[in-house]
Amino acid sequence: LLNDYIKPGKIIPADVSISGNARGKQLFARPLGNLRIFDDNIWQYDKNEIPDVWQAAGEDPRNSFRGIQFADVVASFMPDVFCFQEYSKAMEAVFLPRIKGYGYSKCVASQQPNFTPVFYNPETVAVEKDGYVLFTPAKWSNSSTKSFTWAVFKLKASGRLFAVVSTHLWYKSDTEEPGSTQARCDQVNVIRAKVAEIEKEYGCPVFVAGDMNCNLSSSPMGFFLNDGYEP
Repeated sequence: LLNDYIKPGKIIPADVSISGNARGKQLFARPLGNLRIFDDNIWQYDKNEIPDVWQAAGEDPRNSFRGIQFADVVASFMPDVFCFQEYSKAMEAVFLPRIKGYGYSKCVASQQPNFTPVFYNPETVAVEKDGYVLFTPAKWSNSSTKSFTWAVFKLKASGRLFAVVSTHLWYKSDTEEPGSTQARCDQVNVIRAKVAEIEKEYGCPVFVAGDMNCNLSSSPMGFFLNDGYEP
């Protein structure tokens, strides 16, 4: 469409008609051989009712509707790897069959529940090793939603290795819950310990994605920055 119609001075005929869809066709192109990682906190909403504020906006937050939308967003970018946060079993019931139809697989597939999953495209990457860690104590991992999934991949086009971590850190402020910043620091340090193991075994680049619930100037993020991570 961009090439055919969106040009300076181009007049689109009044009777132009376009049909079909581009699902699973990678709408957003990239140079051959580049690595593409996608991340999204999709917001857990497992109720059947549409809240008033969503009705007023003319939108539907239910899994039956949003699960399809999320799958189509992923299909538009066709990333090699993508990460979600606040991903529930109710969302999976809608999302997983659709994303499998686009060729994707899920890391640590046996882990239930997993609110921080990692998915990958077997056509472009192969899993070398993966795992899941639930943050403890339970006080800082409400309903097992605060965790991280990690995986080491091989990019099939080049044979290069890389690792991806999908996480969701504790969400409250120190004003709301004293000790919250320290909880996030502790959780980041658990991730760092796993990354150290990965780097020792594989010596590969590591990408950490997720909902950090703090900004780059915070002490939890300071650990990552001091380790050499780049935003």
